[in-house]
Order: sequence, then structure tokens, then C-alpha cells
Amino acid sequence: MRIHSRNVLYQSLFGACIFVFLFLLFYGHPDVGIEERVASRRIAELRDRLVQVETLNQQRLSDLAAARTELKYFFGTKHNASAANLTGLRDGSMYSASFPLFSSLGRDLTSPGIHHYMPHLVGHPEALKPRFKISERRLGVSLVIGIPTVKREKENYLLETLKSLIDGSTEEDRRDCLLVIFIAEPEDDSFVASTTKEIQKLYPEELKSGFIEVIAPPAAFYPDWNDLNPTFGDSHERAKWRTKQNLDYAFLWMYAYAKGTYFVQLEDDVITRAGYATTMKSFALSQKSNDWILLEFSSLGFIGKLFKSRDLMMLTNFILMFHRDKPVDWLLDHLLYTRVCNPEKDGKNCERMKDQVRLRFKPSLFQHIGIHSSLKGKLQKLKVMARQRCGPVVVGENRVELSVYPVGWGVWWWWWWF
Repeated sequence: MRIHSRNVLYQSLFGACIFVFLFLLFYGHPDVGIEERVASRRIAELRDRLVQVETLNQQRLSDLAAARTELKYFFGTKHNASAANLTGLRDGSMYSASFPLFSSLGRDLTSPGIHHYMPHLVGHPEALKPRFKISERRLGVSLVIGIPTVKREKENYLLETLKSLIDGSTEEDRRDCLLVIFIAEPEDDSFVASTTKEIQKLYPEELKSGFIEVIAPPAAFYPDWNDLNPTFGDSHERAKWRTKQNLDYAFLWMYAYAKGTYFVQLEDDVITRAGYATTMKSFALSQKSNDWILLEFSSLGFIGKLFKSRDLMMLTNFILMFHRDKPVDWLLDHLLYTRVCNPEKDGKNCERMKDQVRLRFKPSLFQHIGIHSSLKGKLQKLKVMARQRCGPVVVGENRVELSVYPVGWGVWWWWWWF
């Protein structure tokens, strides 16, 4: 009896120790763990914001130095010019010689720029700013979401996309995010006006608060489409469509560059999940390494792609160099290949290297709903193959609640069985 009683006592003590251990493991000091995670994310967010500010500051200093050099050269040339040269200054014939931006005179090196990739922009400074804009000039946000939209042959999905994004955001998201609606119809004033009017009617408060901005590019930003040489056997219409898309994205990226820490590329025919903005920011800030180039929140096309804003100029330069040659998703893959792949190793190694800088969040935060493409006659039936259970999906006013198995039940089941 004594031996049996002793065994029961030992088993009881052992069971009590296990219980205390598991209780402390899962429930001990929860506030400390939460505070550490919050502090870690705030530090990571502050780090990214400081890097972005430093990048912008360096660019401003570079622009200021270039302007100072040009002004100094201009006034020096003017001061030393003869009467004949002064006549040339008056009629503008010495303009290119006086401003090294347009000529190699006056500086030893000529730096590449957008005019080398798009020579039709020379002499048209108005082509590099929106011809139409509704903006409260919001700056310093965590997340800028760019949504290009064009006139479709049949159904337009922009308002459904916009409603899903607004319904799926919190008040905090609306203070710390920016939605940029880019109406990419430079020669269709009626479409720009009608689309803007619909947004103003439905979301006046979001426009007034600066949560939503609407811009449209000038026609002068785009080249003469008659000079386009199609590649890969594409028709002229298809080559024009993908080339224009490249330029649309480039214009949007240049506009969004200085507005926030991260930039997300969307399309105008998607719906999202509740809490999408917080999820994207948390995923970006939770990365142990800051070497990533791209975070993907959808497996489809160019939807839900998140970049560091400071990388947008690198991306823009790469796209502009080859904007006539290939579509944007191909060029993005080439950029990743150029950055991380060793041509002396096989394709599998390259894919592994790209996967280290192109990280995918699961489950997908965005679902493609569009069927009629912006390319005339093209149908798109892209859908996320598996909709994992991850909370409500926002579709207009409807929220489909998806059940989630409670965390921790497995532990209690094991304890009860033991």
C-alpha cells in the first residue's frame, strides 16, 4: 500500500509539474511577449522610415547640387559672353550649351536619365506631372497603394475594388495609408471626368481626409504609337497595350515614390480581405532580414506586389529601359534574375535565390474578379486556386466569415488524454 501510495503521489507531483510548465509556456507573462513584439515592429518600422527619409534627402541634395552647378555655369557663361553670344542667349540658341541637363557641355560626365529612354520628353517638362489631380498632399504614410484603371470595353470593376479596399480598412489604416487612383486615359477627358465624379460622389470624406488621391497623366508622357516596333510576334495593338502599361506603372511609381515607406501595386479588378493593410505592414516589418526586394500578397499577375518605396526608382529605371520590349511581369522577373542569379549555376539555384528576395504571404489577400481585360477582346479567368480559411473576405457590403480552429485546443486535448 505504501509503495502504491508513493507511486500515486509521484505521478500526481509529476502531472502538476507538467501542468505548471505548460501553463507558464502558453500563458505566462503574455504582456511581456506582446510588448516585445510591438516594440520590435515599431523599431523595424522606424528603421524603414529613416532609410526612406535618408534616401529622399540624398536625392534632394543631389538635385540641389545639380541646379547650383547649372546656375553657376549659366551665369558664368553669360558674364563672359561677347555681344554676339548675348544675342544667342536672347534667341535661345545657346540654351543647350548653358544648361548641361540638355548637353554634355559644362560637365565631364553625362548622367543617364528618363530623357535617354524617352527622348520625346525633351523640351516638355509638363509631361512629367499629372494633368489632373485631386490631392490633399498626404506624405509620410506607411503604405501607398497604387491602382491604375483604364476604360474597359464592357464592365468596369474599379468602384467594387475601391469599396472592398475601404470596407476592409480600419480607422488607423485610413490615417496611415494612401490610395492613389491612377486614371490612365490621357486622351479621354470624358472618362477621367466621369470616373472622378463617381469617386467624389461615393467617397467625399476619404478624398477630403487625404486617404484617396486621383491623378491622370498627360498625353505628352506617351510616345507616338506609330513608331512602335512589335516584338515576339505580337500585333501592333497588343504591343501598344503592354508598352503603355509599362509606362503607366512607371508614371505611378514616380508619383508615389516620396509619399510613403512601402508601395503596393494593385489592379482595378480585385477584392480583398478585412485587415489587409495591417497584415501587409506586419509581414514586411516581421522580416528578419531587410534584403528582400518584393513581397507578394497574391499569386496572380501584378496584383498585391509590395516594394520598399526607396526601390521604386531602381524598378522604374529598369522598366523604362525595356518598356518597348517586354511586359512588366517579365521585366520584374529579369530584374530579380539580374540581382541575385549566378549565370554559371543552374535554373534551380536561380529560383532558390529569387525566392530569398521574393517572399510570398499565404493565404492570398487579394482575389481577382475581372473577366474582361483592358486589352480589347481578351478574357481573363484568373482566380486564386485555394481560398484558405483566414477571416472575412470583403465583397461590397457582404462579409463572408470563415471559421478558424481555436489555437490551443490541441494542447488541452493532449493534457486531458494524459
